[in-house]
Amino acid sequence: MPVLLTVSTSLFAQLSTGKIEGVVRDKDSGQPLQGAQVVVEGTRLGNVTNADGYFFILNVPPGIRNITFTYTGYQKTTVASQMILAGQTTTVNGVLSSTVVQLEGITIEGESEILVPRDNTVSKQRLTSEYIDEAPATRLEDLMVLEAGVQIGGAGSKAQGLRIRGGRLGEEAMVVDGVMVRNTTADPFDDTWSGGSWWNSTEEAHTGQDTNPLEFSTASVEQVDIITGGFQAEYGNAQSGIINIVTREGGPHYRGSVRFITDQQNPRTADYGYNQLSASVGGPIIPQVKNLFFNVSGELQGTADNLPTHADEGFRGVNQAFVDRLNQSVVNDPILSLPENAYSLDQFRTGREFYASKTGTNASLWSPPNPVRRETNWGDRTLASGKITYSPLVGLKLIGTQNWSRNQRSYPKGSDGSGNYFYDGFVTRSDLPDRNWGADTATYINQARARKVKSSNTLVGLDWDFLKSAQRSATVQFRYTYFVNQSINGADLAVGWKRDPFLSWQKEEINFEVENYPDRWAISDPDLKARYYPDGVTRWRQNWFFETPLRTMEDDLYLLQYRYTREKQNNLKLDLDFQLDRFNRAKLGVQYTMINNHKINPGNWNSSRNYDYEFNYTPRIMAFYAQNRTDLGDLVFDYGIRFDSFRPRENWGVTQSNRSGEGTFPQIKYEWSPRFDVAFPVTDKAQLRFSYGAFTQVPNMSVMYSRRNDGFLDLTRTDAFEAGLSYLLSDNVVIDFVSYYRDIQGNVARKEAFRDIWLFQTERRVRGWYSPYTNRDAGNIKGLDLKLSKRFSNNFSFDGIYTMQFSRTTGSAPNQSLENAFTYDPSTGEAQVPPDDLRPIEGDRTHMFTGRANYMFPQDFKAGTFYNTLFRNLRLYGIMTLQSGVPDGARKLYRGRWNYNLDLRFTKTFKLGSSRQVSVFTEIFNATNRKDRAGYPRHYLYEDFQYGHAPVEGWDWDVPGRNQIEDMRFNADFNGDGHLSRQEATKGEIAYRMMMSTMNAANWGIARQIRLGAELRF
Repeated sequence: MPVLLTVSTSLFAQLSTGKIEGVVRDKDSGQPLQGAQVVVEGTRLGNVTNADGYFFILNVPPGIRNITFTYTGYQKTTVASQMILAGQTTTVNGVLSSTVVQLEGITIEGESEILVPRDNTVSKQRLTSEYIDEAPATRLEDLMVLEAGVQIGGAGSKAQGLRIRGGRLGEEAMVVDGVMVRNTTADPFDDTWSGGSWWNSTEEAHTGQDTNPLEFSTASVEQVDIITGGFQAEYGNAQSGIINIVTREGGPHYRGSVRFITDQQNPRTADYGYNQLSASVGGPIIPQVKNLFFNVSGELQGTADNLPTHADEGFRGVNQAFVDRLNQSVVNDPILSLPENAYSLDQFRTGREFYASKTGTNASLWSPPNPVRRETNWGDRTLASGKITYSPLVGLKLIGTQNWSRNQRSYPKGSDGSGNYFYDGFVTRSDLPDRNWGADTATYINQARARKVKSSNTLVGLDWDFLKSAQRSATVQFRYTYFVNQSINGADLAVGWKRDPFLSWQKEEINFEVENYPDRWAISDPDLKARYYPDGVTRWRQNWFFETPLRTMEDDLYLLQYRYTREKQNNLKLDLDFQLDRFNRAKLGVQYTMINNHKINPGNWNSSRNYDYEFNYTPRIMAFYAQNRTDLGDLVFDYGIRFDSFRPRENWGVTQSNRSGEGTFPQIKYEWSPRFDVAFPVTDKAQLRFSYGAFTQVPNMSVMYSRRNDGFLDLTRTDAFEAGLSYLLSDNVVIDFVSYYRDIQGNVARKEAFRDIWLFQTERRVRGWYSPYTNRDAGNIKGLDLKLSKRFSNNFSFDGIYTMQFSRTTGSAPNQSLENAFTYDPSTGEAQVPPDDLRPIEGDRTHMFTGRANYMFPQDFKAGTFYNTLFRNLRLYGIMTLQSGVPDGARKLYRGRWNYNLDLRFTKTFKLGSSRQVSVFTEIFNATNRKDRAGYPRHYLYEDFQYGHAPVEGWDWDVPGRNQIEDMRFNADFNGDGHLSRQEATKGEIAYRMMMSTMNAANWGIARQIRLGAELRF
């Protein structure tokens, strides 16, 4: 064996690149070879060995790489297809054979999947591009939440973003190509309307913002790491963990792919209008210019129903299934169940035809156009990424990247987001006579709320090895990023705005009604009201009649409301990276972030600018850090310290009631954060690791610049401890166990306090109780992760992941008010603060289990038979999850039911030469078609509904005096004689209640989705 390959990994300075090191020896004598050349093919990266035969290569792009060893008088040797991981060190030891005659070089297959890191010091969940391509998923986030210690942001209104190890929403941070990308103004808990408190917990009305809004196509990503156990001092402003994304870069050969996925080939009972088109290509920009590479990718994704549910289980019109369920619901009633079924389809048809004959209303019994789609529940995503790298000189690399995403969607109709089928919003001149109609006689007022989020991140930088030898090196790394995010949440679609989609994807951006308003606040001028308000009168049209097959119902026609956030960032990052000697690598750096944020949250009835709901500030965030890694082989020690500083620069205490801003005291905030981790082997098959870190974070700007912050709000802090053990059960199977404890001090919460201050500008005294933001929330999180993994061998791999976690806190969100106020000691006057109860945090799951299995039929499966043609290169991939319920109720004392899910993917690949292949695949999400246990109403009784729906003697159509709602009850005139008896009215009311109880399609859970796809790789 001419090359001995060993692999070790360690989380260290560069999250976006890897490091290669090793020793080169003579095969026969075992002596180290000084001056041997080691090169990473396709790059200008390489080094020579020192007197001990040792070499190192820094800043290696992640992915599959070839490493070549050459030495005069020795046979050239290449380690091919070696996986290089970002943020890791890969050790490749070369053993070269001497030769007298020039022989062709030797190629050795490298290790394409790293199983047991020798010096892994913290917990990290890794997603490689190979895994991302093979697993069934719609988005990157779908794969992230399968990892140990990671879950979706929350249920209901907070179902976005990620929670890492039980932390709050927004405590995680995203790092893209080595630089943090984060919306600091976003408030994920901003879910209460300023004019009311309904909709607070419904996902359809979610107004909270995502702190990590930038999205990526799976084709644009080389590697994703979710660091859950701690991270070095280079990265901060995060309490729970880091989501590290490394985008793909091009190489000396053209590579690319095109993929298309759809479900529109399905019958109408399984067609949700989903389509996804993605493409990626990379290679040399100009073949004549060496080391100038590019990679671009893009994705269009659209769906007619963005959250497919078992909508066909709900009300689908007055059909035989509906009638059968009605009869079953009154089977125990002594009046309606005898002597035969209470309802028949002919009865409903007769009642409807009578009502139609009197009113001219369409007599058909309405049913939805598609049995599974919820109307106005569409969504689309547009993603684009590009990366250019150029190495004009050995030791110098120039980098430029651009990532852009747009995510827009509309939510189901109905003020409660139920997806009620009857909110059509079609109005005429007679309905709204005061609006400015122009030449129109009718229009459509969308009943759905919508959101639009656009993010862009531009990066330019360089890596310059200004000092390099076989012994040591020094590198300057510079990055500049310009990040822009704009989001409009919870706004009404513009009157008359219609989609014109391509493959369910909308080219045009959402047109919001609120964007038409002058200065975006309430209008008082009558002429402007007629022009800009849908009805020409008010921002809120209430008590509008909507007709259903059985009755009319009252609800809001529209409520014009929205949240607008725009943030711009200029980020500068400068690092000095020193390989001091074989055992130490140090890094010094500084980060400077210049923020310009703008947020508007108008109240319902404001006729002038509201200082309480609008701000535009330019804070600054600065950090310094120093860290070192000492690697002695049997002991790896990472340690560092970070200094964070927040500079508000402005006084935000200006409100309508306090124009001078007195009583607010903007202050510079700072915090020191020490970090260290250690790892060492205890046997040749086992490794122990320990880590500790203090992780601080600046609260989001919506909180820092709130009128509830007097300026004394400090940075929040989490102290995290972790201990882990990895044990190699066999050459291909490893078990990893880790336990952790996180102590939370100083999270933001509202707290009752007494204030007594004198305002000199206005010459008045402010004295009384109020609820400011404080750093009073405290808690702790403890848990364990257990993972059993078998890497791909013998055509099979699997992972079993179990997490048990207990996350307890005094408050789940900054806007929650803690119960206990402080009191004064009567003898000393000292403020005393009683303790608050520790309760489960919102979204806390005690148990989470994930099982993944990946099987590929071998090339020689039943060779020479038809089955070989059918099954070879067929991959089966399955992901099973089982999770306990989350806390429910105000005191979080009860938990919801357990849930499970099974996703499958079947891929058949056809080779088209050495570098081209075509794959066809089927993805099945929720393969078992699991449903929520909503059920249908049972045990309706006549006596519960007979009063209040018709007089004892009933109603006759020819007798005047009824209103529109009472007229609609004649749909229950089941014999069509023009007389609505009390019994008919009661039966009609029961039918109406049955219809409404099954109207909310979200109650039926996520439905099975089947998609077909094809991909070309070249």
